[in-house]
Amino acid sequence: MLRDCYGAERRFNGYQMANYARFARLRRGELMGGDAGAALVDEASAEVRRSGVADPARMACAFMAPVR
Repeated sequence: MLRDCYGAERRFNGYQMANYARFARLRRGELMGGDAGAALVDEASAEVRRSGVADPARMACAFMAPVR
């Protein structure tokens, strides 16, 4: 699953779909866990907020299934 998120992030970036790539990075961070995962979640969330999305986690649910 972690590799799938990384692959999705790369493909979305290649198609200039920045927020989709950020949502994939957010999910990858959730899957990784720990400090490194939290850093990815924080980074992706901040970038999504700068694009005008008020609640990145909620918006990510609309595009990618939550990690449980």
